[in-house]
Amino acid sequence: MWNKTPKRTRRELFYMTGFLAVIILFITAGATLFYARQSRALAEEQKENLSAIADLKSSLIESWYQERINNAWGIADSRSFAEATAGWFENPKDGRLKEAVATRLRSLLRYNQYEAILLLKPDGTVMMAINDTSKHVGPKVTGFITQALGSGRVLTSDLYYCPEAKRPHMDFVAPIAYQGRRTGALILRVDPSRFFYPLIRSWPAPSRTSETLLVRQEGDSVLFLNDVRHRENTALKMKEPLTDTKLPAVMAVTGRTGTVEGYDYRGQPVLAALRKISGTSWFMVSKVDAEEVYAPVKKLFITVALLAFFLTGVAAAAVVIVWYQRRNQYLESLMSAEAQLKESNTNLLDSNQELAATVEELTASEQQLKAAEEELHQQLDDLTRNQVELLQSKQQFQLLADSAPDAIFIQIDGKYAYVNKACLSLYGAKRPEQLIDSPIIERIHPDFQEMVTERIRTINREKSDLPAVEYKHLKLDGTPVDVEVSVVPFEYQGDNGALVFMRDVTERRKIEQELRHSQKIEAIGLLAGGIAHDFNNMLAGIIGNVELLAMKLLGNRELSAYVNNIANAADHAATLTRQLLTFARKGRVIWQPTDIHNLIDDTCGILEKTIDRRITVNRQLDAVLPAVNGDPSQLENMLLNLGVNARDAMPEGGLLTFSTRDEVLNSDFIKNHGYQIEPGKYLLISISDTGDGMDNNTLKHIFEPFFTTKDPGKGTGLGLASVYGTIMNHKGAIEVKSEPGKGALFNIWLPSVMSVAPEKKAAGPLADDLTGQGRILLVDDEEMVREAAQNLLKHLGYEVYTCSDGAEAVGFYGEHQNEIDLVIMDMIMPVMNGMDAFIKLKKINPKVKVLISSGFSAGRDSDELFKLGLKGYLGKPYHLADLAAKIKKVINEEPG
Repeated sequence: MWNKTPKRTRRELFYMTGFLAVIILFITAGATLFYARQSRALAEEQKENLSAIADLKSSLIESWYQERINNAWGIADSRSFAEATAGWFENPKDGRLKEAVATRLRSLLRYNQYEAILLLKPDGTVMMAINDTSKHVGPKVTGFITQALGSGRVLTSDLYYCPEAKRPHMDFVAPIAYQGRRTGALILRVDPSRFFYPLIRSWPAPSRTSETLLVRQEGDSVLFLNDVRHRENTALKMKEPLTDTKLPAVMAVTGRTGTVEGYDYRGQPVLAALRKISGTSWFMVSKVDAEEVYAPVKKLFITVALLAFFLTGVAAAAVVIVWYQRRNQYLESLMSAEAQLKESNTNLLDSNQELAATVEELTASEQQLKAAEEELHQQLDDLTRNQVELLQSKQQFQLLADSAPDAIFIQIDGKYAYVNKACLSLYGAKRPEQLIDSPIIERIHPDFQEMVTERIRTINREKSDLPAVEYKHLKLDGTPVDVEVSVVPFEYQGDNGALVFMRDVTERRKIEQELRHSQKIEAIGLLAGGIAHDFNNMLAGIIGNVELLAMKLLGNRELSAYVNNIANAADHAATLTRQLLTFARKGRVIWQPTDIHNLIDDTCGILEKTIDRRITVNRQLDAVLPAVNGDPSQLENMLLNLGVNARDAMPEGGLLTFSTRDEVLNSDFIKNHGYQIEPGKYLLISISDTGDGMDNNTLKHIFEPFFTTKDPGKGTGLGLASVYGTIMNHKGAIEVKSEPGKGALFNIWLPSVMSVAPEKKAAGPLADDLTGQGRILLVDDEEMVREAAQNLLKHLGYEVYTCSDGAEAVGFYGEHQNEIDLVIMDMIMPVMNGMDAFIKLKKINPKVKVLISSGFSAGRDSDELFKLGLKGYLGKPYHLADLAAKIKKVINEEPG
C-alpha cells in the first residue's frame, strides 16, 4: 500500500509528521515551564503560610505567659492587699480581714482562669488555698518561694508534672511585701490543659496533619511539654535524644530558627517552622506533613499533564485530518489533470497556480497558529501571576484592616464597599451586610451632611488626600458619636474610591473638658489662696489693735459696743479666709484616722435640730470600712456645708439622705472620669436631696469661689468651694448629678483605711493667768501686724525685739542669742523667708525656741520645720488668749 502511494503524497505526510512533532514539542515545553513556575509558587506560599501561623502562635504563647506575670505583679504590688494580708497574718482570728483577702483572691481566680491560688507565710505555711483543698506545695515550688522572697521578683516554676494531681502544672510565685518587709508569698497555679494546651493545639485553618509542639532541652534529650497529635498522654513524658538531628524539635533547641524540612517523631517527612519563646526556656515547633503541604503541587502536575495530553491529541487529529484532505485533494486533482491533459494545457497551469496558492495559505496559517499559541502561553502566565498577586494583596489588606484599632471603611460612589471589625463596633453593627452598599450619608449627623457630601465629591474628583476633620456619625440605633476622620484615595476591586480612617474621640473630648475645668479650679485656688494670705495679715493687725483698744475701753459700754462690732466683723472675715484657704488646699490638715459614720451622725444631729422640720434627714450607712485618714474638723465642715446647701434647695421641705458604701476604683474608671487619684479602696459618701436641682450652666461653676445662686446677702459662695478644697486636700474626688426640678446628688470618694478612728477627747480647761515674763524676738514684714503683736506681747508682760525680715532676724539673733527666750517669725517674707531663717537659727543655736506665724495654715514646709524642732504654729489672725497660751507653753518647756 505504501509503495503504491505517490511520492508527493508521501513527502507531504513526512512534512506534516515533522510539523506535528514540533507542535508536540512546544506543548510539552510550555506545560513543563508552567508546572515548574506554579509548583514553586505553591511551595513558597505553603512555607509563608506556615511561617505566619508560627509567628501568630508564638505571639499568643508569649502574650499568655506575660499576662500571667503581669497578674502576679499586679497582686504583689497592691498596697491594699499587702496591708490586709499582713494584718491577717498578725491576727489570724480577724474574720473581716480574712474574708477581704479571700474575696480578692477568688476574684483573681475567677477572672483569670487559674486552677488554684495559694497564700503562704515566708516559712512556707499555707494560710489560704483557693480551689485547692490539698494545699500541696512541692519541694521545687518551695525553692522558688524562697528565691522570690529573697529577690523581690515574680518567679515561675516552668511546666512540671504533679504526681499528686496526676497532671501538668505551672506555678507563678509572687512575693508580698508590706512596710519594707516580706510578709508572704502568693502562688498562682495554672492547669495548662484548660487554656494553654488548647491555645497551642488550635490551628487557624483546616488540616489533617498539622500540630504545634512546645519543647525544652532537658539534659541530652528534648522534652515534649504538651500532648502530641498522633500519640496519647505524652505531655512532660515523651523525650527524644539530641543526636536525632533530623527531628525539628532537636533543631529548635540547638538554635535553628525559620522554616525547615525534616522527620517528626513518627519518622514522617514534615515541613516545620521553629521559634524561640522569649522569656522562657521553651521552643515552639509548628509542623505539617510534607505529603499534605505538597498535595496541591501533585494535583497541579496531574492537571498540567492531562492538558498537555489533550492538546497533543488535538494537534495530532488536526494533522491527520489535514493530511487526508490534502491526500484526497491531490489524488482528485491528479486524476482531473490526467483526464484533461489533452484538452487544455491552460487548465493544468491554472490548477498548478491554485495549488501553489493553497500551499502559501497553509504556510501562513501555520505561522499564525504558532504566533497565537505563543501569545496564549504569555497571557496564561500573566493571568496566573496577576491572580496570585491579587490574592496575596487582598489577604494582606484584610489582615491589616481587621487588626487595626481604628475604624476603617472603603467608599465607592458614596457607599460602603468594605468595613473592618472596628468599624462594625463603632456603628453597633454585627455583620458587614448591615452597612455594605448603603449610602454613607445616612450615617452622618444632619449638621454635617452637607460638608461630608462635598468631601466625597472632592475625593472622587481630585483623587488626593483630604485633611483630618472631626464631626458626628450616627450609629445604627441613631446614637451620635464624635469621630476624627482622615481620607486618602484608594482603588478597590478595579473601582476608584477612598480609604477612610475613623477614630472615636468621644472619651478624649470628655477628658479634655474635665482637664480644662480642673485647671480652671486650680488657677482660681491659687488666686484665692494668695488673697486669703494677704487678708489674714491685715486681719491680724485689725484684731490685735481691736483687742488692745477693748482693754483700754473697759468700763465704757458705748465705745466697747463699737469695738465688739469691729471684732465680730473681723472674726467673720477670718472665717471666710479659712474657707478660701481650704478651697486653695493651703489649710492645715490634721491627719488622723476618722470615722465618717460618726461625723455623719453628728452632722445629722445638728441639721435635725436647726433646719425646717418639713425636711426629713435619712441615713443609709452601708460601708464596712467607714474610716478615712484626714482632718475631722474639715470633713465635718464639708458634710455640714453640703447639708445646708441641700436645705436651701428645699424651701418647701423634702428628703435629705446621707449614705455610704465601700468601692474599689480601678484605673479605667478613674481615667474615664478624669479624676486625679490613685486606684484602690475608697469610701463612697453620697448626699442627695429632692430639691430644685441645677441646670448645666450652674453645674459648670458650682465649685468656683464666690459663685452663688442665692439672693444677695444670703450666701458667700464659699461653701461648696471649701467642700471641693477639702476633698482635694484628702486626695479624693467628687461628682455632681442634677437636673432642674429633680434634686441633686453629690458623690464623694475618699481613700479608706483599715485603722480605727480615735475617740474624741474633752478639751482641758483654759489657763486663767496668761501673763508671763521673757524676751521675745518678733519677725514680720507687715508693719501693722508687727506693731499690733508687739503691743499685745508688751501688754502680757514680755520684753519685745522686732525685725522686718528673716535675714535681719538671723543677724540680730546671732549677736543677742543669750538675751532671747523665744522667736515668733512670719513664714513668707522678703529677702529671706521663715523656713530658711529657721534653719540658720538652728545652726546658731540648736536649742532655739521658735513659733511660726503665717496667713497660710500649716502645710508641707511647716511639717518639715516641726521635724527639725519647731515648737509650734500660730495661724493669722490670732486672738490675745491664743497668743498668750501658746507663748506661755513654749517658754515654760525645757530647752531641747
